[in-house]
Amino acid sequence: MKNLFFFNFLALGFIVLFSTNTNAQITASTNDKGKLVLNVNSGEVITSVADKFFGKKTSTTSSTQKTRETQTTAASQPTTTNTETRSIQTSNNANAWINGDWNMKVNIKDVLNGTGQRKEKADNGEIGLKFQIHGNNIIGEYTWAKKVYGIASFEGTMIDNSNFEIIITLGMGPCSGSKMKLTGSFTSSTSFTGKMKPEGFPTGSCETWWGTVVAEKE
Repeated sequence: MKNLFFFNFLALGFIVLFSTNTNAQITASTNDKGKLVLNVNSGEVITSVADKFFGKKTSTTSSTQKTRETQTTAASQPTTTNTETRSIQTSNNANAWINGDWNMKVNIKDVLNGTGQRKEKADNGEIGLKFQIHGNNIIGEYTWAKKVYGIASFEGTMIDNSNFEIIITLGMGPCSGSKMKLTGSFTSSTSFTGKMKPEGFPTGSCETWWGTVVAEKE
């Protein structure tokens, strides 16, 4: 009985020493055999005083802490939302409406011949254009023409969301290799207006021209 009293007294001393050197909260009770049992609220379960000092302990991890760690890890992972996906698709296809066939009416004011002579010559005509756009790059060709030279290919770029510039290279015949520039502005997804002018001097007996254009998508 004296030994038990001495052991419990010694255990209470350990409680004071342990609690003052840690952040643990300690409660004490006796079991059915009269042995002092310490309950330590510090992430560890200690079944007796001897357990703390002779290495017998069971570590526990709070299930709440595990859940919070899992949630934090999941929240830190980057995700792509549906809004972001739609934005990417819209950006990639922003100029797709330009693709296709266009009917362009031309109003000629002046012409330039191979000797560099510019003269007034009012005329008009029509040209069929096939546009293909890749990113901001435009390529295409004439598909038909009335009253103007009708064999040509072109390439250029979108300057911004509505304005573009293309260089037209005439092909075959007396105008082969002659160039013109078309600077245009889309007024809607189915129409544009613009101006055309010679790009350098024409070849041979060819005449290039200055004029205005109006186009509608077919």
